[in-house]
Amino acid sequence: SGLLHYFDIQAKTWQQVKASNAPSKKSGHTAVMDAQQRMWIFGGGGGIDELHYFDIQAKTWQQVNASNPFERYNHGAVMDVQQRMWIFGGFADDYGTRSWNDLRYFDTQGGAVGTTTPSANGSIAEIIHDEMATMNWDALEFSPIYRC
Repeated sequence: SGLLHYFDIQAKTWQQVKASNAPSKKSGHTAVMDAQQRMWIFGGGGGIDELHYFDIQAKTWQQVNASNPFERYNHGAVMDVQQRMWIFGGFADDYGTRSWNDLRYFDTQGGAVGTTTPSANGSIAEIIHDEMATMNWDALEFSPIYRC
């Protein structure tokens, strides 16, 4: 399984976290933070539809079963203030021949999955498939965690 590290802002050093039930190594996935200090990761190379979160306080991983799988990799994701993980674009196969041009969300509080269609004309998924979206959580007081 993959290793998990966090950056201690005060000490300016990386530290490894010992965590149980870690998911398999991933590439092309996204990671976002929620207000409950959980890091959510989704997708990965080859069009994986796995959704996991890491609870920072408990130092444990949990796999979540979404009711409507939407596998992809090299997509963008962001967490909104209503604790929904929004996912855009990406690829659905190992060869990058089938791309997504949709916008979906997973409600991390209630478990619902939703879909909306972007109103932009044409497919912008090819342009931004590897761009990352981030949300600023300045009000929260914890060190950022990254999956390596």
